[in-house]
Amino acid sequence: MKRKLIGLSQMFFVVCFTIFCIQFQTTYAKATGTKGEDGGHLIRDDRELFMEIADEWDSTWGSPYNYEKREEVQNDLKEEKRYVDVDNAEKRKRNIPKAGELFEGDIVMDETLRSIVLGEDTKRDAVKDKSYQWPGGYVPYVLDDELDDDVLASFHEAVQDFDSYTCVKFRPRKFEEDYLYIFPNESKCYSSVGRHGGKQMISLGMGCSKKGIIIHELMHSLGFVHEHSRSDRDKYVKILYDNIQEGLEHNFEKFSIRLVDHLGVSYDYDSVLHYRNSAFSKNGQDTIRSISNPRRRFGQREGFSKHDIEQINRLYNCKSELNDKSLMDDIMYD
Repeated sequence: MKRKLIGLSQMFFVVCFTIFCIQFQTTYAKATGTKGEDGGHLIRDDRELFMEIADEWDSTWGSPYNYEKREEVQNDLKEEKRYVDVDNAEKRKRNIPKAGELFEGDIVMDETLRSIVLGEDTKRDAVKDKSYQWPGGYVPYVLDDELDDDVLASFHEAVQDFDSYTCVKFRPRKFEEDYLYIFPNESKCYSSVGRHGGKQMISLGMGCSKKGIIIHELMHSLGFVHEHSRSDRDKYVKILYDNIQEGLEHNFEKFSIRLVDHLGVSYDYDSVLHYRNSAFSKNGQDTIRSISNPRRRFGQREGFSKHDIEQINRLYNCKSELNDKSLMDDIMYD
């Protein structure tokens, strides 16, 4: 009898251990991925898990926006980046980002832009200044070997859209001294405003694979700032400061009309450069709201609006500005 009981106990242990191993392998496979029989594509890995939530990412600064970790994420932002407090003149020089740091989430600060934000440079125009433009609308670039395949595919689609709708040409660098270097800095998306000379960095990390996000950053590199920063924005949108995360209110300031020219193009809710309704929200509610239609949603990252194209063509004096109406009919946003 004792031997029989011992045998049953051993069998029970073996069964339990086998079940545990199966469950562990299943869980491990979901978390880390397992290769197929041919040793090829991962059945389940972190990248696939990311793609399931990709649409929930906030492209304002190219980082995941998880309301459960909202305070942690935004505290990290405040620690890593110094934002501008343009309401208080005494604090401006202390809080404004230095050259090389981020401003408005995805714009790399430089000394000229810094003087514009401070109001020290009242003659320079952040958009129309020729020194900010790429001569002839020709923009050489180099692609880092570490860029994600999806980012690369969307980058080439974005370049094709510039070819189709504007006279600006992004082309692989040959020997040019001034060029864009496209690389992945973790999940971050950012660019400088305009041409700065030499090797100019644009980050297109893992969270930057949408074509519209890439167009957004490339438009910054051409010399454009965010749509909500326009001097006339208060006629069109209301900033809901009570819903903005404390310490990040300065991301909603506007440039003086003396400093940034909107080139005679009307305010564009559909611009790929417009913040989304809930950008930098502390509670998931709107931080920007349309005055004429409070329910209107904006901040799309699908591609150009017609006004985006119009501004690029005006800034770079494209001779064929909006001539091909059949092409313009393909643009989703009027």
